[in-house]
Amino acid sequence: MKILSTTDNHYGFTHKTHNILEKFYTDLYQLGKKEGINVLVNAGDWAITKQKQLKNHFELIRKCCPDFIIIGVLGNHDFWTRDHNGSSPYNPVLTYEELVKHQKTWAEKFDIRLLDADWVAIEDVIFCGFDGWYGHYNPPTNDRSQMFFKSNDPEPFKTLHKKATTDFEKILDVDINEYRKSVLLTHFPWFTENQLYKDFCANSQMEPFILEKFDIAIVGHSHQRVDGQLFKNNDNECLVYNAGSDYNQPKYQIIEI
Repeated sequence: MKILSTTDNHYGFTHKTHNILEKFYTDLYQLGKKEGINVLVNAGDWAITKQKQLKNHFELIRKCCPDFIIIGVLGNHDFWTRDHNGSSPYNPVLTYEELVKHQKTWAEKFDIRLLDADWVAIEDVIFCGFDGWYGHYNPPTNDRSQMFFKSNDPEPFKTLHKKATTDFEKILDVDINEYRKSVLLTHFPWFTENQLYKDFCANSQMEPFILEKFDIAIVGHSHQRVDGQLFKNNDNECLVYNAGSDYNQPKYQIIEI
């Protein structure tokens, strides 16, 4: 099986982004038809600052790739809610539950399979996915200042931090034994070669569990391309991919599974 993979395409980054992505996905669809590929994976950061950008991205990708199987997870930018910051009656602050409900409703409307601590099987390959979050509780990012939703925790950041841990445990409990290959899809890489970037990654202690369970891992977030880097731990091996898109510079990979 071959699949197409992309990530971090940040709909709404500038006024040019829509047209850039429309051409990108149209070309990707034609490539898929030529190569006999009908599965497209997106490792998150569909949006940049607003929830309506997430909805618009879902709509655009489905318009350009009408009969593809589209699988995805969400990234940190997909939880930014500048259009629901309470600045006016037209921009009400959402609860976390309302936010998630909107996201899932849009995904269902445009037939995007979001893997929220969930899995989907295509032929003899199982795709397991969860959004993930930073391993460090206080990374030097802008996320805290851009997430305005309300949750049961003192701040939204803590909600997503806790959820990532729980979601990873759920993914590890999925029975994959009947499948030829297993693929993990998550936004946050747990690794980096640049120590200055380590606080932006997921919890590095996840690595041995990922290598034991999965043959392939597809990540995003870093905007750094990774073409099937082999991770090994004793007898366990996992190939890791990141399409390495950057702002208004969408990229893709063809991954053979």
